[in-house]
Amino acid sequence: MAQLTKEDTELSGDAQDLAVSKLTEMTTFLRAKTEDGTASVQVVESTTQALISGLANVVKAAARRTSTVHDHFTPKVFPWSSTVIQQSLQTISTVKQTVLTTIAPGEKPKVLTTPSLAIILQRDECRDFRAGAYVLEDFDSLFSVPSCDDLFRNGTIQPDQVIDTHMTHFSNNPYQWATNISLEDTVVSLEFTSEGQNIAVRNLTEAVDIIIPRDDSSEFWNTVRISGDDITGVQDVTAFNNTDIHENQTFHVLLRPSNPDAELTLYLGEDQYPTLVTYTSKQSLPLATAFTLEVSEDRNITADPFLWQIGILNSSSTYYIGISYSVKDYLDLELLVFTSSCTYFDETTSTWQRDGCQLGPLTTSNRTHCICDHLTSFGSTFFSLANDVAVQTQADAADDIPIIPIAVASAFALYLVVASWAYFKDKEDKVMVETMAVKDRDPLAHYQYDVTVVTGFRRNAGTSGNVNIRLIGDYGESELHTISDLLTNRKVLQRGSIDSFLITTRDWLGEIKEIAIRMDNVGKSQSWYLSRVMVRDLQTDQRWHFLSNRWLTTDQDRREVFEIHLPVTDENELRQALPLFVARALFGLRNDHLWFSILTRSPRSSLTRVQRVTCCLIILLCQMVAAIIFHGISGDSTLGEFRLGWEQLIVGVESGLVAFVVSIVITALFKSTAKITERSEERHCCGGNGDVEKKPTKSTYCKEVGDNENTDAEIEEVEFELADWHSARGSVSGDDWQNRKNVKTKDGICCSCCCRCCGHPSRRCSHLAWVLAFATCSGAAFCAIYYGINFGKQEAFSWLVYVGVAFLQDLLILQFIKVIVFAVFVSLCCKMYEEESWEPVLPERLAAVDSWTTATSAL
Repeated sequence: MAQLTKEDTELSGDAQDLAVSKLTEMTTFLRAKTEDGTASVQVVESTTQALISGLANVVKAAARRTSTVHDHFTPKVFPWSSTVIQQSLQTISTVKQTVLTTIAPGEKPKVLTTPSLAIILQRDECRDFRAGAYVLEDFDSLFSVPSCDDLFRNGTIQPDQVIDTHMTHFSNNPYQWATNISLEDTVVSLEFTSEGQNIAVRNLTEAVDIIIPRDDSSEFWNTVRISGDDITGVQDVTAFNNTDIHENQTFHVLLRPSNPDAELTLYLGEDQYPTLVTYTSKQSLPLATAFTLEVSEDRNITADPFLWQIGILNSSSTYYIGISYSVKDYLDLELLVFTSSCTYFDETTSTWQRDGCQLGPLTTSNRTHCICDHLTSFGSTFFSLANDVAVQTQADAADDIPIIPIAVASAFALYLVVASWAYFKDKEDKVMVETMAVKDRDPLAHYQYDVTVVTGFRRNAGTSGNVNIRLIGDYGESELHTISDLLTNRKVLQRGSIDSFLITTRDWLGEIKEIAIRMDNVGKSQSWYLSRVMVRDLQTDQRWHFLSNRWLTTDQDRREVFEIHLPVTDENELRQALPLFVARALFGLRNDHLWFSILTRSPRSSLTRVQRVTCCLIILLCQMVAAIIFHGISGDSTLGEFRLGWEQLIVGVESGLVAFVVSIVITALFKSTAKITERSEERHCCGGNGDVEKKPTKSTYCKEVGDNENTDAEIEEVEFELADWHSARGSVSGDDWQNRKNVKTKDGICCSCCCRCCGHPSRRCSHLAWVLAFATCSGAAFCAIYYGINFGKQEAFSWLVYVGVAFLQDLLILQFIKVIVFAVFVSLCCKMYEEESWEPVLPERLAAVDSWTTATSAL
């Protein structure tokens, strides 16, 4: 039966009722066999141990099922649970009487133990009754009783009368039906019987000491640092509110100083901060004399010298505790404020009562010491008070600087400065993405190729020399075009740059087999690290890749020309994981690392610099809020000198992780709105006419809709121009093309099929992203200021350390991990270089000197 009831969590109400019935039947049978002498002592011991184990499991199951259906202060008991527990207690009493029949007076006590129930049974004559402590060693529960004469003063017990001692320890409160007081789980009892009859013990002149253990591993200790340097007043370290929940309970303050020899004076103030003159109560610690309870010849229990037992307080007040420390040095303190009380079970009323018991000086966080004038079953209450820790003195309280509000305001001020700079850089980047026309372009060449050149990211990878390129195909080759000297003043072929050039030929070259790169040693940077080249046929959108990943250099002592031929890279070599990973990781360092990319962002990235700066502000503010939250949970304010330990690192890491997750969401939202905008532009341009062939470029140009409506003939003319974009653009002069470009259309139809139309829903998506971003910033800033405004100077410094750890974690670890993870994903799943997803971009002003058509007509 003990094995069947071992899994107490699986015992239903019916199973408990059946189990206790069977156990009762077996106990009755064993009692009969013991009385008629047919059961040996060994059989009784082994059987009673099994019975006690089964009964303990049933009591635990019934108590557990009762406690899971109520909160801490409003218990609810099922009738069947109460019945099962009461029947189990009666059967346990029968088992104890059965065991006692096998014990002779003066023999060693019998001990029955299970994980949740322990029993000591002893039989003595009254004259041999031992005064002192009865201890269950494995459970740390204890009763210290006086002599037989003091216990039984009514004269009904004769010196030679046999006294049976029953000491019981329940790890689960068996009196679940008594709901007037919320107790800790542990209940202990001590009773005396003689010839099976209970001996009442009450109104003792010499009280009984009772130790009730409890588990304090989950208690919340506040950690504070106080300073004795030039301190003449009281340092306020904690405040707590007393409520009706703590009525008739004794308040305690328990300290664990880093220096066990420290001498402190604690002050208590009611509804005001205590001072050296004005206070409600005070106590010097450590205690001069400590109460000691003798357990055995070699063991005593001594009161904690740093425990202040305040007493019962007014339930409607707020209390403040201050500390005076005269030594000119820092002292770290762990502090716990709790209430406790002693209760006993009144079998007459089936309720828990407190009269006749008082709390003893041996009470700590892991035990309750009760001093009572009677014997029965005893329990205890314990509440750890949530308290605010803020170390400061009255002398310097007015001089505290609001460090956290200043930090938040500084973050916003820095954001405004950096965002202003980023805004102008974003405007410059719009020009940097445009495909550039080479200066030596043939005006009669109309077949177009977009050539994208990727310069490596190594140190001094860019070049200032003259670089020329020639395309070589199955049916011919292009002219040798200079790509380092353009119509514009843009710097090209710089370290980490991705530059696109328009190369035109008179005829189709067929399949591109190789390209020729020629360069000389003109200028200061005579070497060039060429990563790769991609050639795109703008008519068919066919692409060829040429991997280089090498230094191109010439002899610096002589003015010579260096030329190499790069063969086209086949698909298998192009999609190898390792080169893709390296290329994507290097690109990610400058474009996906949120902090670095503010300076190194690729102009073609969908995430602007202003958006990146905003995401960084979100990260910083979320780190500030998370640091306040986790700082409060850790209760640590000992970092006034910026000492860094494991606890501080953990809090910083937790804060950084929370902020990182928020930044990922906001960043993804910004990127998704950019992609929605691109798709919306393509879907809305040219009136959404699916029959119009789209040119393979984007343009930021969009014609204004005039006051007068356009005719159908004008619309057809625009559609004709778009459908025959590539041939028409080469055969029309610059002025004629400008005239055609300015033709007005109906309903916002644009001259470019990838134009940026105004007023479509993608703008609203972008606005939503910005609203969410600034709502996050505002909410985080408000929470940081609201909860951090009352931080003391040392707490604020501690908070700064947490934020610093979180910032460095994001800067040096999390962002790098993100880059590596993206690179692995791209190399294994997407298998695509970054430039493959980009489309050529027309200059914004088609008629400008750097536009393709003007360049054609000018040459």
